[in-house]
Amino acid sequence: MADTLSDDQKNPKDPYSLLGVDQNASFEEIQKARDKRLIEAGDDVLLKAKIESSYDSLLMNSLKA
Repeated sequence: MADTLSDDQKNPKDPYSLLGVDQNASFEEIQKARDKRLIEAGDDVLLKAKIESSYDSLLMNSLKA
């Protein structure tokens, strides 16, 4: 199955880029982006793990703030 994320969304070191949101995105926008990306990932387990990891990273950052 082909990746559906563009090249700038594949940077594993930038969770905002992977989820396709900017740094000023609200928590709700981040959740919606995660859900959308998980659907787009289909059966790609590795990509789903990267998406979840990015989401978790942003969640932890928001809790620290």
